Amino acid sequence: MQKQELQNTENLIENASEAINRYDYFEAQGLLQEALALDNDHPKALELSSFLLLEAGEVEKAIEFLNKAIRVQPEEGYEKYFTLAQLSSGQESLDIYQKGITLLSRLRPSAENKRALSNAYISIAELYTTDLCDDESAEVECTKAIQLAQEADSDNPEALQMKARYNLIKEQFDEARAAMSESLALWLPAYEDVLSNNQEAGSVDPVEICSVPYESRIASVKLCLELEDFDSATRICDGMIEEDDTVVDTWYLLGWTYQLRSTEEDEYQGNARFYLKKAKEVHGLNPTTDTAMIEHIEELLSELGPEPEEAAEEEGVALRPEDDNPENWESSSNEDEDNAMDSTASKTNS
Repeated sequence: MQKQELQNTENLIENASEAINRYDYFEAQGLLQEALALDNDHPKALELSSFLLLEAGEVEKAIEFLNKAIRVQPEEGYEKYFTLAQLSSGQESLDIYQKGITLLSRLRPSAENKRALSNAYISIAELYTTDLCDDESAEVECTKAIQLAQEADSDNPEALQMKARYNLIKEQFDEARAAMSESLALWLPAYEDVLSNNQEAGSVDPVEICSVPYESRIASVKLCLELEDFDSATRICDGMIEEDDTVVDTWYLLGWTYQLRSTEEDEYQGNARFYLKKAKEVHGLNPTTDTAMIEHIEELLSELGPEPEEAAEEEGVALRPEDDNPENWESSSNEDEDNAMDSTASKTNS
């Protein structure tokens, strides 16, 4: 390839990367097609193209591009190995992760590289709790991978979250709660601090305000629910809704949190019903493809029963409009406490 063509190719790839960062995937696709027309074996162009293909749902085509990028440049670029490993399973996935780790370990231990290495070990630990769980050495290898993840980046909350998940699988509940508490302490308070600046939902960049990816935050809520840490689950959901109130998952998880709480305290039933109905409303505006989640929302609403107004109508009892207003739940509780205190004071004075 002539020097001018090489420069043009590099410029096209650089511009494509910038377009991807702007979420302008259409422009990026056009630029990458031009780059590959000049050099159809350019590893970076192949890797970026695989990303766009994954975003478009063309998984098999993306795998084809990743494999080609690896054939062209097998000893550089750990990222393509990690992406391909995520799209693979079992022993094949493990082998690909290990190759990527080998390449990454040769690089300067920057903060970014440490986090990438830690996350790779977390992925290996996950493999030993799923695809490779029947391996004779699964427990030993899983524990080892979690330890290596923490050693690679001691500030990675996802490593501690993986430790909590593994302890939960082992039914070591106290250890799981301790690990989860450590994990949340590394990011949740800071996340809440950023969101407390009265910014409108959807006006903030999730990458800038939270170091923990969206999928991991969703997983952390589910872990908190399994550990019956409802307060932390609520805090995470509240933050994610503040960040973006158009996602069905977070409304659903918040509703589920309150539904689980309502099994012990009836006062949370109204909250649960409100947030689950909100999840359905958001689904109507921004549909999700997760049919299992929508079915679960319906199941939870069925378990909660009808609205207080509907139940009152069936029984022929008039209900004040404010009784089913979520904004009045806390004030109503406070009024009850005040009345109880007044009653106690009256008895004391008499």
